[in-house]
Amino acid sequence: MAKILIMEDDADQANLLGKILSNAGHEVEISFTGGEAWALMQPKPFDVVLTDMQVPNAPGILQSDGGISLIMRIREPSQADAPEWIAKTRIIAISGSGVYGKGALKRAEMFGADLCLAKPVGSAALLEAIRTLTLDVWHNDGEYSK
Repeated sequence: MAKILIMEDDADQANLLGKILSNAGHEVEISFTGGEAWALMQPKPFDVVLTDMQVPNAPGILQSDGGISLIMRIREPSQADAPEWIAKTRIIAISGSGVYGKGALKRAEMFGADLCLAKPVGSAALLEAIRTLTLDVWHNDGEYSK
């Protein structure tokens, strides 16, 4: 199945998403900031990055090391220090469904997210999003190809 990196600051939410994906047979790693996610991506490829858009570093204060900065780093073609596979990583942005969340998802799409999902994300919608984005990665016999 797919190799998925989750970047979500809420540990309970990250673990729930991870459990849904790992129970479906996917290989999952979790990070809590964009910087942690970027570091995990350096030595090995992931098929999909699932990133939260609103990552606070203090109550009510969003940090710059959140979803938008991670998407921008992944999509930046001139990252000299980045392995070649990073720019090809598929990105799913997730955010709350309020006014700020909807705006964050629109910005995520503008900066290169492949899909955007509003929280709460149902397990069926999440698994379908992963399947849709990774159709070209898996052969019928289950062999991985990139």
